[in-house]
Amino acid sequence: QGRPPSPAKAFSWVLAATEQSRGAWLMEIDPEPMRLADLTTGHAVCDPSGPRETPDTLTVVVGPEGGWADGEIPVGATRWNLGDTILRVETAAVVAAARLLAGS
Repeated sequence: QGRPPSPAKAFSWVLAATEQSRGAWLMEIDPEPMRLADLTTGHAVCDPSGPRETPDTLTVVVGPEGGWADGEIPVGATRWNLGDTILRVETAAVVAAARLLAGS
């Protein structure tokens, strides 16, 4: 909640997660905040109300701390449930990236 992290802070999270998991690829993070409504099609929105099947996309939207507000996710958006627990933003991004890479 509040303001987005600085690009340097966001990159440090990505780097730490990649090093910890011994990953081979760095996740790309757009340094500029954007509205969900401004995205084109072809992305998945992480949301507990969605199905658990991994979507066929390379773009994932991880929501704000505390969850999405009513009406914030556009109608018709692909929703994706990452599991039974609510994850921290940085953890959700890493879980989503790992599941996309694994194809599950």
